[in-house]
Parts: sequence; C-alpha cells; structure tokens
Amino acid sequence: MPAISLKDVSKCYLVYESPMKALTRMFAPKMVVPEEVWALKDINIEIEHGECVGIIGNNGSGKSTILAVIGGIITPTTGEVRVEGKLSTLLDLTVGMQMELSGVENVSILGGLLGLSDEQTAERADQMIEFAELGDAIHRPVKTYSTGMVMRLGFSVALHVEFDLLIVDEVLAVGDNNFHRKCVNRMRELHHTHKKSIVIASHGLGEIAALTDRLILLDKGRIASQGPTEEVLTAYWQQCERERNKVGQRVKPLEGPNPYGDDMGDVKIEAVRFLDGSGVEQESFQTAGPMTMEIWFNALKPVKNPLFRVQIFRNDGIWVHGMNTYRHNCDLGHFQGRGCIKLHYPVINLLEGDYYVSVGVWPDEYTSFISDVAYDVREMAFLFNVYSMRHHGAGITMMEASWEYLPPSSPPAIKSEVQMVRDGHLPQLPEGSPAFFDASPEDPPEDAEPPEDEAAAPAEG
Repeated sequence: MPAISLKDVSKCYLVYESPMKALTRMFAPKMVVPEEVWALKDINIEIEHGECVGIIGNNGSGKSTILAVIGGIITPTTGEVRVEGKLSTLLDLTVGMQMELSGVENVSILGGLLGLSDEQTAERADQMIEFAELGDAIHRPVKTYSTGMVMRLGFSVALHVEFDLLIVDEVLAVGDNNFHRKCVNRMRELHHTHKKSIVIASHGLGEIAALTDRLILLDKGRIASQGPTEEVLTAYWQQCERERNKVGQRVKPLEGPNPYGDDMGDVKIEAVRFLDGSGVEQESFQTAGPMTMEIWFNALKPVKNPLFRVQIFRNDGIWVHGMNTYRHNCDLGHFQGRGCIKLHYPVINLLEGDYYVSVGVWPDEYTSFISDVAYDVREMAFLFNVYSMRHHGAGITMMEASWEYLPPSSPPAIKSEVQMVRDGHLPQLPEGSPAFFDASPEDPPEDAEPPEDEAAAPAEG
C-alpha cells in the first residue's frame, strides 16, 4: 500500500462579496450564490514508502493546499486521502513557540507538540541544540532572536522527531548558506539512509533537484505534469522562460514619441504586417524560420530614394537588431502615392520572447539624422512573438554551433593535450596521478605526436 494516496481530490473555497452576504446565505441559501474558487481539482497521486517527491509550480498553483490536505489540516471538498504511517509536518516552524521563553525551554515544548515524550525530548535535546548552531543565544528568550534564528530552532527540533512520512512546505531556506546546506544534507540522510517518505513543496529548484526522485508540477490547482525529476524540471523551466519572455496581455505597442523631431509628413507609414514563409499574416514565428515584414506607405509628395529603417527591441527595451535600405543598397528611385516595401528574413535568429518593432522613413541616411528630421517614425509601434525549441539554446539570439567530444586516450585528445602542455595552457600532471590519457611511450596511439621532452610528456598511468 502506498505511503500517501490521493484519489480524485478537489478543494473548493466559497467566496462571498461581503460578510453580510455570507450571513444571509446561512438563513436564505437560495438568495446568495457565492463564487467557487477551486484550489485543487481532480488530484490523483500515489507516493510509495521511502520515496522523496517534490511539488513545484507558480504561486497559487495549489502546492501549500495539497500539503495541508495530506497533513489533515484541510479537509478536501471531494475525494479520498490515505496516509500510512506516522506523519510529521514542516509547514510553519514557529507554531507553538513561546517568545518569552528561552530556546532550551522551547525545545522541550516543540518536542512535545511534535509527539515526543518528555524522556525522548530530553534524550535528543543536545542533538537538536547542536544542530541549530545558536551558541549562547539558546539560553536567551526567543523574542530576542532574528527570523533566521527562530527558523533554525524550529527546523532543528522538527528533524529530530520520530516519523515515517515528512511533508515540507517552503522552509528549507533557513539560516545562512552553510546551515541551508546542512539542512539539505540532513534531508538527504533521512531519505537515503533512513528510508523516510518525504514530500517537499518549494520554489527552490536547487534543493528540489538534489533531494527528489520525481516531481509533480501543479498549474492552477491541477496536475500539469509528473514524472522523473529531470523531465519535469525541464518542462517547468521551459514554462517559466515562456512566461518571462512574454509581454503582458494588457501591454500594447508603445507608440512612443518620435525621437528624431517633428515629422515632415511627405511620406506616411500606414500599416505594417508580419508574414510567414507562405505569405500568410502571423503574430508568432519560430526561431530559425522565415519572416517577412511588410511596410505599407503613402508618399503624399514626390520623393527621391527615401531611407526606410526597421529596429527590433526585446520586451525589456534592449535593441537587438536594426536594418535600413541604404545599408542594403536598395535604391527606391523617385515615387509618389501608396506603395509597399518588404524586408525578408530567411532565418530568424531571435530566441523566444515578444519583440517591439520601430519603423521609420527619412529623406536620407545622415543629413536627416543629424538635423533630426524624418518623414514619419512609428517608435515601438508594432509587436511580434518568437517561440523556440529546446535545442535552439537560451539568451537573446540563436547561434549555429555544434559540440565535439575528444574521448580520453583518443589520438586527437592526446595530440591536443601535448600541445596545451607545451604552450603552458595546461599543467603537467604529477607522476602517478590519473592521467588525462593512458598512452605507453613504447606503443603510442596512431597519429599522436610523441612529447619532445620530459617536461611536456604526459604522466604515465
């Protein structure tokens, strides 16, 4: 039987417009219809004995609620919860602490609240105090402690009680870096050595990756994904990158003021469209795919070879690309009236995110720039989106690249290392140490350059 089992578990909260509405519903239920807010919906989880499972997700996804349901603090609206074994919770480390009493006295109180007898608490008190690393402060009233010291004390007591199952909610970030590492190591010991079942909810992906066997990803109260830690972390990280790169739904193209001064008005930019490789208008394009920017204009007067320029900015304002017709030697000649010019990108090297586009038209390249005169400028007035695949990499732009691996003891690796040692880029390994490659001077690998002297020769072994 699993240590923890949740079957079709849902939790709904009823929200009223005012306390009066809630009171009215008590006497006239049909007169008031509250809003239903589902913190959890159709949750099915099984956690085996000795397994360490992490729960991750954005704020409000239901992590704390699901732990409270497992711990029996919250009753689910629907579904069945089963827990086999003695359960200990690390949901709020300060519960039960008496601020006027000393740390030593609080150790006894917290041990009793967590199920230890007076004898058991006395036996483990020294271990708890030593683990907390509070020094002489352990004899002072807890009200004189910093927040980190209080968390240390609560965490130390909680990790030294008897339990079969432990649930932890966002409390691993206690104390300084050394104490945090100590807590993570203690959790790892409980899991691997003592075979305890542990459920952790945290935004700290570092400890989640270090401790858990598998992960459950929650999204708006539902299970979005569950499986091996590496697979779910990858999915969650990609989701976070997509959210971080998005322009908010309420954010529209900025249409900022023309930084080049007043428009002359001889040429007006009327519309800009973004087209895919088939000429179909789109808002979203894939990294490494094609895109065409179509600019419609109207020359109200005859003009001679004006300059069209496009600038692309990431959603945080970083300028990532710019191009104009003069740099491409695109001579437009004389014209008047409505027309269209297209800028073709055979390959988009931009990575995932939303991008603002500024489009402008000038009489020429340098004179109008220096004199701050333009026909028309639409500053950050247009918007398109790029989505990427994992193999495209991360950052701002995609760069064509490939990895090459030189296996130890292979001729290319031996040849490269010898040269690196000769040039002083790598130190000579000491005699008897594990060598980067294992090659006998009597029988060197084919195509490998033998060392010219002892100083450059790799250590045998």
